[in-house]
Amino acid sequence: MFKNKSVLQTFSILLLIGIFACCALLTAALSAGALNDVSARAASSFDTRTGLLYVSQKLRACASREDARVERCAGGDALVLMGAQGTYETWIFVSDGVLCEVTQAAGTVPDAAGAQPVTDADNFTVAQTGGLFELRIESDGRALSARVFIQAQGGRTA
Repeated sequence: MFKNKSVLQTFSILLLIGIFACCALLTAALSAGALNDVSARAASSFDTRTGLLYVSQKLRACASREDARVERCAGGDALVLMGAQGTYETWIFVSDGVLCEVTQAAGTVPDAAGAQPVTDADNFTVAQTGGLFELRIESDGRALSARVFIQAQGGRTA
């Protein structure tokens, strides 16, 4: 009688240890998947924030309101920044899912083939009201926006 009870206790303990081990492995596997998803989202969001900060700083570098304007390019908004003495322009726009920047002679049509990638983006919108520029980048279902105000008015310095 004691022998059957001992075997039953041993089997019960081994069964509980097995159930615990299975639960621990399942928890570890699910946690690893969740961590990968969170890490991927964080990296994507960081890239989008960095791109938006880059565009904001480029806009802040303008000497006056007249040095920046909004145009249409590749079916969407483009931010156009005038270079020194109006001889060149920097165009920032989305092409094929990538926010691009291209610097070229003033008055020429931008070519996405020669553009430098800034960050992945599904959409880029720019709205201008006086000296206030509202920038919005959409990527992977998330949108980030920034407002940049250029206070200076008037002509460029030579």
